[in-house]
Amino acid sequence: HLSWLKKDVRAAFKKLDGVSEIKIAAGEKPGTQSVVVMTTGEALTKKALVKALGKKASTYKVKTVKKKEKTS
Repeated sequence: HLSWLKKDVRAAFKKLDGVSEIKIAAGEKPGTQSVVVMTTGEALTKKALVKALGKKASTYKVKTVKKKEKTS
C-alpha cells in the first residue's frame, strides 16, 4: 500500500481547475494503481495531468484520458 504515492497524486491533481474528485484504486496489473479524476470543467488532457505531476512525472505513467459521457 503506497500512501505516499496517493498523497503525491492527489496533491498534484487537486491543483488543476475543475477537479472535484480523485479516486485511487488497485490497478489491473500487480503493483500498479488506477486513478480516476472527476472534473466539473473542460476535459483534462494527458499533457495537463503530466505537467501537474511536475518533477515526479517520471514516476507515473498517464495511460489514457477519457471524457465521461453526459447522461440525461
